[in-house]
Amino acid sequence: MIKVHKLENGDIIKILPIISHDNKVSWSVETQLTVIQSGNNNVNIYDNSDKNYLKRISNTQRFKLSLTKPIPVSTRHYFNIYIDGEVRIMNVTKTLFEKIVLNSKNLLQPKDNYHLHIIKENVSGGYFDFSKSFVEQVDWTPPVNDIDSVEEWISYIKSKTFDDGHTKSMYDTYIENNNIFNKKQVLIDYLGSDLLSDIIIDDREKKLKQLEI
Repeated sequence: MIKVHKLENGDIIKILPIISHDNKVSWSVETQLTVIQSGNNNVNIYDNSDKNYLKRISNTQRFKLSLTKPIPVSTRHYFNIYIDGEVRIMNVTKTLFEKIVLNSKNLLQPKDNYHLHIIKENVSGGYFDFSKSFVEQVDWTPPVNDIDSVEEWISYIKSKTFDDGHTKSMYDTYIENNNIFNKKQVLIDYLGSDLLSDIIIDDREKKLKQLEI
């Protein structure tokens, strides 16, 4: 199982592309995330649909139910990274994502020496500030023999992000196992009601009304 890397101060990160089962290349995947408490554990719940269910649940709590503390929902961007000699998944919020995009010409080149140097500072409320993170050139030993070979990079990344014989990457499997539908009961227990089903039913009724059915 691929590791989800917890960013720490001083991390030196090499960003790698995401390779699909049919060898399509992308650099990041966007999803919505909430973290809620279930028993003694914090549970990650993801929404990678195009319906924004998590955000709509939060808005329902805030504006319809007048709750002062709706579930917190953030946009996360996931990357493949190389750190400590292995491929892992990194998720970042807006600050680091914008920094990566701003420096994409250098950072998003596997064969170059540019790395993301993480500066992680504590701020109030248990949050972290990554704004001082920066891009630097670091001598490193690539995990492939021919750094200029696209085929070798694709083969290496897929070998680390796919289980043998699977058409879904370990990242896709991880998100699917922890998505809003597979964690629905955890969400119901936390919220005290099934707001997800309420939203889906409301969407269906609006669609039927538009079709005059």
